[in-house]
Amino acid sequence: DIGYNFVIARDGTVFEGRWARDYRPWETHDSENGAGKSVVGAHVEGFNTGSVGTSLMGNYTNAKLPARARASLVNLLAWEADRHDLNPERTHTYRNAETGRRKSLPYIAGHRDAGQTTCPGNTVYRDLNNIRHDVALQIGPGKLSTEVLLSPLRQKIRYGYNATVVGTLITEDGAPLATHEVTVYSKRFKKRWVVAARPTTDADGSFTLKLTKPESKTLVAVDYPGDETTWAGESPVGRVLVKPKVTLEASDPASVDENDLAHYPAGTTALPFDGTVAPPHPKEEVLVRVLKVKTNGERVLVAKLHPRLDASGSYRGTYMDPVPGKLYRFITWFLGDDDHEFSISGSVYAQVDPTAT
Repeated sequence: DIGYNFVIARDGTVFEGRWARDYRPWETHDSENGAGKSVVGAHVEGFNTGSVGTSLMGNYTNAKLPARARASLVNLLAWEADRHDLNPERTHTYRNAETGRRKSLPYIAGHRDAGQTTCPGNTVYRDLNNIRHDVALQIGPGKLSTEVLLSPLRQKIRYGYNATVVGTLITEDGAPLATHEVTVYSKRFKKRWVVAARPTTDADGSFTLKLTKPESKTLVAVDYPGDETTWAGESPVGRVLVKPKVTLEASDPASVDENDLAHYPAGTTALPFDGTVAPPHPKEEVLVRVLKVKTNGERVLVAKLHPRLDASGSYRGTYMDPVPGKLYRFITWFLGDDDHEFSISGSVYAQVDPTAT
């Protein structure tokens, strides 16, 4: 982590200098934060905010910049200028967003243009006009920026079901980019990003990604590497959220009528229940809510039970001392955790039949 955003070695190797962020596998090391803003360096006092500092390894007071280093410098500056729509042969009024300081500077400037120093060395400084011209030639007509869209960016599915994400590759003008390969990355909870697919876009720029029965929360992102006429692009991170399958049943009722009401014989002092959560979450608790249903349909919460899941994802419990002839509704809540969403079971109705008179 040094003052310069980039450093170019004499053999042409380009290094990222000042730390920007932890990059995902497909991201270019562009010395920008997640919002696309250049990280403030420490290359020119008073002119660091909003600028990009590039250091050339070596002393170029008299020595000539090696050809490989110069070629890398031209390529790096062309990449920066074109993707930010800057004319490399023009000047502008630099304004420091923090201090308000202003100064007329070339878009590609030498250190001495903004400070009392001999940097970048006499030979490089005398070559700057030629470098600016070569950067402009390298850019040529320029490249179009691109955008990768995902829909939906956030979706919830039930455990055991497939998920489908549709993407579209377009230019900055909204035109579709057909027959272009993109790389789809996915990441399961606590796992690394992996390449999930490399689809080719259709005539309308679209492509489809199907995730087969994801078992837990899965992140999805798409990278377009760019080509001779378009810049690279990447999608926002999409999220596929998985809701566990939660079941609930009345245990061993005497009978179940046509309305799915579980009946227990007179004198029963406990209403047992059991169910499952898939995928299993051993040792976690579920919440079973028991509500008494009045004759007018009003429901009154009478108990919250917290049975624990076993290794297979099963649970069981009992509601004690039900009132004979009263209708009870049971429902199980899985409250969610880091890798799975909140989910609930269907309702189960049960009652202890009153003593016959």
